[in-house]
Amino acid sequence: MHSGKVSTLRGTGMPQGYGRWIRRPNQLLRIAPSALSCTQRCTQCDGVGPLEHVAAAFLIAGWRDWCLECDDADLPIGDGSAAMFSIPRHGEVPLRHVGAFDVHLINDRGGTLWARSAASFHVRSEWATPMGLEVWEAGASSLSACLKARTFISSEDYCQARLIGMLRGCGVGQGRLLGPATSADAMELARELGVDPAQEVWTGGAARMNGECAAHKVLDLVGDLALWLGFLPCMEIEMRNVGHAQFHALGRRLLSLS
Repeated sequence: MHSGKVSTLRGTGMPQGYGRWIRRPNQLLRIAPSALSCTQRCTQCDGVGPLEHVAAAFLIAGWRDWCLECDDADLPIGDGSAAMFSIPRHGEVPLRHVGAFDVHLINDRGGTLWARSAASFHVRSEWATPMGLEVWEAGASSLSACLKARTFISSEDYCQARLIGMLRGCGVGQGRLLGPATSADAMELARELGVDPAQEVWTGGAARMNGECAAHKVLDLVGDLALWLGFLPCMEIEMRNVGHAQFHALGRRLLSLS
C-alpha cells in the first residue's frame, strides 16, 4: 500500500440497498466483510485501499451505499483526513439498533475499547501522545467535526513501517508525523527532515482542532464500521489507544447481531 503511484478516485452515493462497490478497470468488486483486511495500517477490500476515510465521509453525510471508481488499488490519501472528499449531505447518519451487546477489547499496547448497546450513539476517544492525553467526544449529530482530523504516526512507527516495506509512497506531509525520536533510525529521519529530534510535532504543524489524534481515531472507527455494517450501531463506546484491528473485531461482533 501507499506505493506513491498517481491514482484517481470518484465516489457516487447510491440508493439504499445498492450496496457498497469498487469499480476498477476490468473489475467490479462488492465490498463484503469477508474481503476486508487491516494488516497494512489501513482498511482494504481485496487489496484496494485505504477505504476507511472515504467510507466515513459517505456515512457521516448520510449515505449507506455508494460506488467508488478508481484506476488503481492504491487509493489517494491526500492530507490524511476525510475533508478532501466533500461528500454532499444526503441525510442523517444512519443509526440502527442491533440488540444487546457488551464488548471489551484490548491490544498489545495496552489500548482498550469498550462498546455497549445504548439508545443512541456516543463515542469518547482518548489517545496518549508525547504532548499528553488527547480526548475527543461526539454523538451522531456532531460526528462531522472528525472529518478534518488528519492521520498521524509516531516517528518510531514510521521508521519501523518503512523498514518492512510499508508507506514507501507516503510523503511525511500526508498526515502528522510525531516525535520525539528515541531510536537511531528516528534520529536519522529527523536529520533528513531538518527537524529537532526532540520536537513533539515534526510535520503537519499545529493541530486543526483540539484532540486531533483522538478525533482521527473516531474517523477510522466510523469508516471501518461503515464498511462492515453500512450503518452505525446505537451504542456507547469508550476507547483509548486502539486502532483498526479492534474496530474490525467490533464490526465482526456486531455483524453477527445484525
